[in-house]
Order: sequence, then C-alpha cells, then structure tokens
Amino acid sequence: MIGRRYIAIILIILFFSTSIASALTLESRLENQNVKNNENRTESNIVPLPSINTIFVDDDQEPGWYNAIHVRTIQEGVNNASRYWNVFVFNGTYYENIFMHEKINLIGEDRNETVIDGKGAGNVVTTLIDDIKISGFTIRNSSKNLVEGCGIYIASNNITITNNIISHNGLCGIRLDSSSNNIISNNIITKNKFLIFGSGILLFESSNNTLTGNIITKNRMGGITLFNSSNNIISGNTISRHMTLNKYYGGISIGGGSYNEINHNIITRNIQGIVIRYSENNDIVSNNIIRNVKGITITNSKHNIINYNNFILNKKHAEFIFEKLTYCNNTWDNNYWNRPRLLPYPIIGKKIIIDRLIWDFKLPLFVKFDWRPAEEPYDI
Repeated sequence: MIGRRYIAIILIILFFSTSIASALTLESRLENQNVKNNENRTESNIVPLPSINTIFVDDDQEPGWYNAIHVRTIQEGVNNASRYWNVFVFNGTYYENIFMHEKINLIGEDRNETVIDGKGAGNVVTTLIDDIKISGFTIRNSSKNLVEGCGIYIASNNITITNNIISHNGLCGIRLDSSSNNIISNNIITKNKFLIFGSGILLFESSNNTLTGNIITKNRMGGITLFNSSNNIISGNTISRHMTLNKYYGGISIGGGSYNEINHNIITRNIQGIVIRYSENNDIVSNNIIRNVKGITITNSKHNIINYNNFILNKKHAEFIFEKLTYCNNTWDNNYWNRPRLLPYPIIGKKIIIDRLIWDFKLPLFVKFDWRPAEEPYDI
C-alpha cells in the first residue's frame, strides 16, 4: 500500500515537472522568436508576447482570427483597449483617421511597412488625452486645407512620438497645440506641404517639450517652428533643405518664445538656418550651421546667447535686425566662423526702414562682435 502511494507521488511530480518544462520551453521559444525577428528587422518594434493587455490589429487575417482582442482596424483596437494597454498593428496600409481617446501605447510592427493613410481628410492621428505613445508607423496623407491637415495633431500632454515616418501631409507633420511635456524623437519628417504652407514640427503656445534625434527635411515652409512657445529643448536633430522665401521661417524658427534651448543640431542647406523674432533668453549653443544662404537671423530680439557654434560655408553667417537699439543686446561668443580668425568677428546689425512679408528695406547701422572666435571647428 505504501509502495503504491510512493509510486503515485512520483508520477504526480513527473507530470508537473513535464508541464512546467513544456511551459518554459514554449515561453523560451516565443522570446527567442522575438529576438530573432528583431535582429532581422530594421527600424521595427518587438512583437508583444500574447497578453490580456495587448490588442492586435491586422487587416488581412482569416475570419476566424477576429475577436475582441484581434481586430481589423486601428480605431477598433483603440476603442477596445483599456488604460495603458498596447495596441499592436501588423504590417499593412490602414486607410483611417485615428482618434486617440484612451491612455495607450500604439505600436506599429515596422515603420516602413505599417502605414496609416488619412485619405486626404482631416488630421491622420489626433490625441486629446494625456499619456499616449505612438511608434513604428508611416503616417501620411492628411487633408490639404488651412483648417486641418496634420499627420499628428496633439492637444494634450505627456505624449511620446518616436520612430515614425511622417510625410506628405498638409499644414504640418506634427502640431502641438497648448501642449507640454511631450517627447518627439527619432522620427523622419519630410515633404509636408500645401501651397506655400507646410512645417515639419509646429509648436503653438506649447512648453517643456523635447524634440531630439529627428531627421526633418524638404518641408515646404520650415523644419521646426515655434509660436509663443517657451522652455523647449531642440537637440540632436538634422534639419535640411527648407527653401521658403518667407523671411519668418527657416530650418528652426522661433517667434515670440523664450528660454528655448537649441543645441547639437545639424542645420544645413536651408534658405535660412535659424530665424529668431521677437524672442528673448534663448540659447543657441553647439550647433553645426552649414551651407545655408543665411546661417542665423535675429530680429527685434534680445538677451539671446549664440555660443560655440560652427558657422561653415554659409553665404551669410549671421545678422541681426532691429527697430530699437535695445534689440541689439544679444551675446555672440566663441563661435567658429568658417576659418581661423585673428581678429574679433563682426556681426552686422541693420535698422528696419520698411518691413514687408517677402521684402524689406534696412540700413546697416550697428555692429556686434564675437570677441573670442574659435580657431578651429568644434567636434559636435
């Protein structure tokens, strides 16, 4: 009798050991498959392990695949998700306008192959609630009008937009409207244009945002544009080929902003590299400003710092424009001006006589100096 009990106990232990080993083996296979998939995929996202907190979106599965957590459209996935869930979207082209109304992570499988196409109507993605993350998509084809027309429209806080391609939208690739504490990083933002309009990233009355590691190129009007926006960080971006003749816009434009930090960017081949207007206390430090028609133009602005930048091969490196002499009080120090300088480098200031949108008339009436120009370019 005792022998039979021992045998039963041994069989039960063997059964559970085998079950646990099988479960661990399955989990290991799934994890290894994720690792293998991501090693072989460029600029893609990890496919989540099956979880009650993940909804999967695929537009071309067999009918039996679909249920509450396996859906056909991104909006259906967003609608079905609870707070802080993942919505994972498999490769495909989804012709939708997405309204984000829950705090979720929206994840595309591969930013080159997972496309949200707005069909030329409205904003492609709209967020009006805080704490959302969007990554791994191509976002394109918003409306082309002066009312709507953004790839991503943000009127909320704590949003992270990373590792996307945002292109061929109307007014702008990304717009932040009265929005703060957002991160926009490692995106490609290009060819957003409508008539004479089209910015890569537009901030309107928005503060404490970080824009970093983005490639922003060939947008119609400008790369990064700030209106009445302060305390933002613009760092480590490559901004190029913005060819507007509108003097208010350039690679980076700030109008009515203060305490913004512009550092470690590559700003190249624009009509105007940096444009600062009616703004105070901004730091423009350690940037490569290369091969622009104008490197930096500062208009009716004061107490801005322009230090430790490389100005190389611009047709005109720098100028400032003023109505009153109080707008001449900006600091230029330790910049590299295309070649070693034995003498202080002069920055010419021009007095506005006539000011128009496309053209103006100014007289050179003042000069500021970079008293300690760098002898060699910085490694930025």
